[in-house]
Amino acid sequence: MWKQRVTVTLPSYEIPVPVRPAPFEQMVIRSEEPWAKRMGIDDSTIDSYRALNSGRLASLEYPTSPLEECEQANNWTWWYFYYDDQFSGPLGLDLPGTRRTIETTLKVFRGHRPDPSDLRNWALYHLCEELFAAMPTAWNNRFVEHNDAWLRGYLWETALRIEDRVPGLAEFTSNRLWTSGMKMTMDLVEYAARVAPPEWFMRHKVIDQLTTDLSNMTGWSNEVISLDMEARFHPVNNLVYVLYRHETHNMQEAVDRTHTMYRNVSRDALAARRQLPAVMDELHLTRSEQGAAWRRLEAAYTCLGGGLAWQLETGRYKHTTGTVDLPVPELT
Repeated sequence: MWKQRVTVTLPSYEIPVPVRPAPFEQMVIRSEEPWAKRMGIDDSTIDSYRALNSGRLASLEYPTSPLEECEQANNWTWWYFYYDDQFSGPLGLDLPGTRRTIETTLKVFRGHRPDPSDLRNWALYHLCEELFAAMPTAWNNRFVEHNDAWLRGYLWETALRIEDRVPGLAEFTSNRLWTSGMKMTMDLVEYAARVAPPEWFMRHKVIDQLTTDLSNMTGWSNEVISLDMEARFHPVNNLVYVLYRHETHNMQEAVDRTHTMYRNVSRDALAARRQLPAVMDELHLTRSEQGAAWRRLEAAYTCLGGGLAWQLETGRYKHTTGTVDLPVPELT
């Protein structure tokens, strides 16, 4: 399928909202190592996770959160990356193995107590216990619902690799919304900010679309920012390759169009702020509920900006600007 390599120029990304780290960033970072060991990350691999600078990510995404909530959000980030990375090896080409793995984890999200020897899921079990005790039932249900969709996305990604198939644009965008993991990150905004708007507000079509747009901002920027890294392992589920295969037939045009999609969804997400008063009036929110809605909205924008800032500086990705050589699939 892969016939040659081409050199493309990657665009630069501007952060659309103000970004600042939490004042206790170093304290968050110092709390990481004990958590890493609880999950089963050993000394042979922990340096690669330190390079993520996940504490920096949590500090940028949740800069006004209390220390405990910021540390807990960082624990979730470590867990998500550690869970995700297992699919970058043989498991990511094993559909029955992928199914067994995610089904086991889905049970944990639904309250099943795993075997303590399964450190990855044992750590998840305790994370869920603490988080669900702190949040309303409606939020807990939404969080489980979003993680369910995220986990099932691994079946789709594994199948693509096995089939060596580049999906069409509509198929890709509907699945990428979940495989990015950003829906759960947006959920954690409410936990970290200690804010709980009414669930009917969160599920309103305008607010749900805003959450989708914010999630896609991160996902679609990551398609380019992580392009060099992803191209080394079956890059069939990257938006640039989707556009190349089905739309542009030119890699540079595919990169540029991906960036344009990011800029367009950014414009829509930032403009959504103007619709919030009408939504609150429609739902007859109380003054207290309106305050929670505004705080959640601003925290979501801050989280988005912090995540993008981290993507541009983290050691997880090899290239963020400049040129990169990419493998090109045959057009059959």
